[in-house]
Amino acid sequence: MHFPLGLNLIVREEDCGTERSIVVEAEDGKYGARLLGRLTAEDILDSEENLIIPQNTAIDPSFSEKIETASITEVKIRSPLTCEA
Repeated sequence: MHFPLGLNLIVREEDCGTERSIVVEAEDGKYGARLLGRLTAEDILDSEENLIIPQNTAIDPSFSEKIETASITEVKIRSPLTCEA
């Protein structure tokens, strides 16, 4: 899929009808601002299977820090680019 630069995409559905997601990988154990405002596509668990962040939760700076502290190397996020609605 190719989008011209500057194209706006608006999704007006609560559930956009997809199970697909985008994987964001940590760089040197850090995510920077790449996760902020994104929605988790699945539950995020630590190495002991404890829930850190539930599915469909917006990631704010405190959640991003928890993900980095738990040494999670990749996070699946929801994206309007994968919507099927």
